[in-house]
Amino acid sequence: MIIMKNKYNMKKIILILMGLWLSISLFAQKPDFINIFNKYENIQGVSAVSISPGLVFSSSKSNGNNNTSQIVKQLKLLKILTISIKNESDKVLSRKLIKEVTNYISSHEMNELMHVKDENNEIVTIYNSLHELIFLILDEDETSVIYLQGNISKTVTDAVLDGTISIN
Repeated sequence: MIIMKNKYNMKKIILILMGLWLSISLFAQKPDFINIFNKYENIQGVSAVSISPGLVFSSSKSNGNNNTSQIVKQLKLLKILTISIKNESDKVLSRKLIKEVTNYISSHEMNELMHVKDENNEIVTIYNSLHELIFLILDEDETSVIYLQGNISKTVTDAVLDGTISIN
């Protein structure tokens, strides 16, 4: 009888440990950029744009350039968040967004592709990975994050860098 009770306790302990391990592993997963977008898109003062592949593809076909069309077809998702900085509250929100995006970039081990600062102190930094491209655009009046998802090949990054495809 004591043996049966110990087996029951051991099973209970194992189940509890498995539950703890599962919950820890779920929290340890890398965040998805869509979660960041969803968090900020409905906040007052944040402009959000989400473009589905169908719209991106149709606009690329309309210019008649088949090469550009083939490049854009590699993209699956385009999301843009913009905060116009008008007051201290907007500055705080902007800093929070920048922190979340830079944490995302670090946790996903993205590479800095380009960093540009112009004479007006606007800073544009582009990060990439195999399936993501992030533009972080900072200046005194505005913070913007542009997120592209898809097959981010060298062809795609070269097309973005040389202006073959542009994001306005």
